[in-house]
Amino acid sequence: MSNRNDRQRGTALVMAIGVLGIAMALGVVYVTYMQNELESANYELRKSRARAIAEGGVQATLARLSQAVTAKQPGALLGTPQTIKFPAFELAFRDGKHEIQPNSGRTAEAKVSVSDESGKVNLNCAPPAVLQAVLNVNAATAQKIHATLHKPGNREWLGSINDLAVRELMPVAQVAALDSSTITTVSVADPAKPEAYLNINAAPVDVLAAILGISKEAAGIVAAKRPFASVDALLQAAGKPPVDPNAPVADSPLAGLVFEPQCFRVASEGSYASNGQGGKKYDRANSRIEAVALFRPDGGYDVIEWKAVQQ
Repeated sequence: MSNRNDRQRGTALVMAIGVLGIAMALGVVYVTYMQNELESANYELRKSRARAIAEGGVQATLARLSQAVTAKQPGALLGTPQTIKFPAFELAFRDGKHEIQPNSGRTAEAKVSVSDESGKVNLNCAPPAVLQAVLNVNAATAQKIHATLHKPGNREWLGSINDLAVRELMPVAQVAALDSSTITTVSVADPAKPEAYLNINAAPVDVLAAILGISKEAAGIVAAKRPFASVDALLQAAGKPPVDPNAPVADSPLAGLVFEPQCFRVASEGSYASNGQGGKKYDRANSRIEAVALFRPDGGYDVIEWKAVQQ
């Protein structure tokens, strides 16, 4: 009987140890899960803060651009990226109450660059001759693209450069090889009624050649004489006769020209990080926002595009 009881007690002990082991394993799994969830939540919080910083960089830059356009000095903001620093705060508990206070242990900043979107050719508005030049296609393909976009009563504008491939207007590989720094689809508020949209003083040489009907070599010589202040000055530099004021210009390559930037792409890289020793950063989160804004002479603007860029 004693041996039987000992065996039963031994079995019970083994079972108890097994149950305890399972409970401990489940506890470890639960703690690990909670740690992962906490890290994930902290990461999402840092990403959210980085996104807010990127958006703040765009808004601050648009305000500066508005002032620059009004002062007729928008070119001063083009080119070199600028860093905009934002204050970081934390919620602290002090003297029995919560209060928001500066947090020197965090860095919040946005690196912002501005480019001249009106220096690019808008594919929705360009005449066939210009499309042929910037897309590197033959005349028949350029005419087809133009006719497709401008079909009366059924205009479906290109929302992006990739739409050329999606709509089978050009082969995918050919679209992938296009230089996105020279073409756009978002530099006008309404492609059906485009006002002046192409900054001839920033247009690529190939575009100058197509607009003026001259060789690339001759267009390079004309480009070296920029900036121009009028169409007649541009034509004079190219050795062309001045524009006939009575001639229709709707489909002319000279239609839609401007002589200073008026549409800008603002790219803002927001960063939120903890400060370490020696200036090192850790727990960094980044977010990128791009916006395109079309400015009016009075400094007001319309945001044509706003998108978060995946990283």
